[in-house]
Amino acid sequence: MAKLSRLTVITVSSVALLALNACAGIPTSGSVNHYADPRATASSTSESIEIDGPAGGASPEEIIRGFLNAGVGVRDDYKVAREFLTDDYAQSWAPDDHTVVYSDQPSITNSSGDSYKVSVPATSEIDDRGIATSFNANETKNLEFELKRVDGNWRISSAPGEIVLQQNQFDQVYNPFTLYFFDPTYSYAVPDVRWFADRDTVATSLIRVLLQGPAPYLKDAVVSAVPEGTKLTRNSVPVDGGTADIDISGDGISNNLSQLTIERINAQMNETLTSLANINSVKLLLNGQAVQTGTLSEVNPIVDPSVPDSVIGTEDGSLVTRSQIDDPASQSTVYTPQGANATLPAMGIARGIYSYLSEDRKNMWLVRNGEAQQILTGNDLSQPSFDYLHWAWVAHDNSTISVVSSTAENPEPEDLEVPWLNGYSVHSINISRGGSRAVLTGTDGTYSYVWVSGVIRGKDGKPIGLQEPVRIGTSIIPDYADFTSDQEIVVANYEEGTAEIVSLSGISRSLEPLKGLTKLTVGGGDNQIMAETKDSTLYRLTSSGWTRVESSMHDFNYSG
Repeated sequence: MAKLSRLTVITVSSVALLALNACAGIPTSGSVNHYADPRATASSTSESIEIDGPAGGASPEEIIRGFLNAGVGVRDDYKVAREFLTDDYAQSWAPDDHTVVYSDQPSITNSSGDSYKVSVPATSEIDDRGIATSFNANETKNLEFELKRVDGNWRISSAPGEIVLQQNQFDQVYNPFTLYFFDPTYSYAVPDVRWFADRDTVATSLIRVLLQGPAPYLKDAVVSAVPEGTKLTRNSVPVDGGTADIDISGDGISNNLSQLTIERINAQMNETLTSLANINSVKLLLNGQAVQTGTLSEVNPIVDPSVPDSVIGTEDGSLVTRSQIDDPASQSTVYTPQGANATLPAMGIARGIYSYLSEDRKNMWLVRNGEAQQILTGNDLSQPSFDYLHWAWVAHDNSTISVVSSTAENPEPEDLEVPWLNGYSVHSINISRGGSRAVLTGTDGTYSYVWVSGVIRGKDGKPIGLQEPVRIGTSIIPDYADFTSDQEIVVANYEEGTAEIVSLSGISRSLEPLKGLTKLTVGGGDNQIMAETKDSTLYRLTSSGWTRVESSMHDFNYSG
């Protein structure tokens, strides 16, 4: 599937199957979920859209098509679209339940009498929580309409509570907006993007769905500071002078809320709404009463945590580190295996803890205090990934995901229960800097996939599972994927030497192909992407493309 431009940010274009072998392909059926994007700023493009109302003497089919086309006019609560409805129905029609996006024209047939069926070849849809799903192949949505004559003209008396938009219309009026939740320690902000029409009421929509909780793939992986069951006291979030007034109430909202909880609620809502162009602060009210915020320090979560410049790599089979890739004077040997070469090294977030694999990828070693301990034996081990709670993650033996506490006195690997991976072979797994999400690549033997899954942990921070994932669309056959930020993923295909950076909303940027590509490694952002080829040549991604790096070190990796 291919993401071609901003115009197709959440759709999946129909593409011919690439010339692939039986074990490597891109799925052409099923759905792809897109759920994040760089912090969106509401635009006013929808305000300038002009739509025609119903013409006198228009046929039922013309009225229906005119009504569908008027869905692009979000101004004044779809004022023009309501002109195609009977007066009574115009008062009750609620268009925010669902949005269907199409590329090919819908067909309209007369079912019987004044009843009509509209068959929409949907490419994507957005539910009432703003969660977007794209389809690899068109899925037909059948919508039922009832019409009646009013003063000699046809009007719609019954229609689905849905907006139906052509792809270019969708692009004009919808934007991705980021909600924020917390990791279980309340240290990191975790993005969760939803799609909404660019209306004056978008702040209300964002807070409404924020109060409902995270998207399914993040359930049990993130937390909200807002007590369960909380609702808006009034059905709007008014904005005045750049300040959004958010009045919430519910069983969990009382005068007994701790100041820490209040500050966290405020931080979560502030982080969510201040990405909008017309909002620079929020005012929090509980049951109609304004509360004081800003009295506690260090309550704001870290957004898109940075990655240190320090790296680990190999030289002549030994594990070596540098404070920066291009600083050979800082190079230090941390461990030299006896009678074997280290490969695919990893470094803990706090350094001082390292891991590597044997050359046949059958054994994983943990290095602490200059000593190595073999901790896992299996087949086709993936390069380990450390999270900020010092758990090392590795995939092996097709679909097994194992974790080990790198700081435990006697570290022992444990297998996670991940039933949704049954039948797949996992190529790579990497954990986000905030520790709440994993990105995996794998295959079912026919097609290859990129998934993002919420990391489920116990109260002690121990990983206990991976949530049902969302599948990320990519135009290449993925062997490897890792987070370049909390909003973007780099995906690589080693056989073809291709790579691309995919925004989690579906926008992609292809990187210059590298012949003989064998490894990609990622720190944070585009300036911390390194590549290595079969002849052991190293490259760093720069604004002008891949730039060769002269170094005696190889097999680079950043911490994490």
